[in-house]
Amino acid sequence: MKETLTLNDFSIVIRNINTTIQENAVFLCQLDSVVGDGDHGTTLARGLGKSVDAITTTPPATISELLQTVGKTMISSMGGASGPIFGSLFKEMGRASKGLETVTLADLYTMFSRAADKVQKLGKAEPGDKTLLGSLLPAIDSLAESVEQSADIAKSLQKMAQAAQAGVEATKEMTAKKGRARYAGERGLGHQDAGATSIYLMLQSFADTVAGL
Repeated sequence: MKETLTLNDFSIVIRNINTTIQENAVFLCQLDSVVGDGDHGTTLARGLGKSVDAITTTPPATISELLQTVGKTMISSMGGASGPIFGSLFKEMGRASKGLETVTLADLYTMFSRAADKVQKLGKAEPGDKTLLGSLLPAIDSLAESVEQSADIAKSLQKMAQAAQAGVEATKEMTAKKGRARYAGERGLGHQDAGATSIYLMLQSFADTVAGL
């Protein structure tokens, strides 16, 4: 039973998340094309690809440095609205893990919660707005339950990913209120949100990676 995650673990996680997003870039663009510019997948793939290049060129010394490097690189290389949002997610998780040599399940909850708060304030989005919060917030709620139950990290991350997947499904019944997608109105009904889907794919990759460590 794995109880903590190390710097090396997080490095592997980031690389696998990048692979997952690269493989799903076209799919994410197709989702985004319903109500947005249709470039979400390629933009996110570019940001994560550049992030992996950055941590490969100059390997970070701590978990905090690793996550903040990923966040900063995403912000600088993605542009648009998604760069600051997704970049801040990683950057804030890095800030929340400052001083930690290893990360426990409770630490993960703190990291994700602070990251979600930051993103929510940045995007001025609320639950039900058909954004990445649609999958992120249910995932964090699931993580909170796992912390209370003292579950192991691998099982907790799988439950977290399942909650995120259910959250993605729920976005199909939402009408977007933020970003370019808000102009689509009811045209977006029946279609899952690209940002929420990206979060789910990242969390599923995270869970699968940890299960294999």
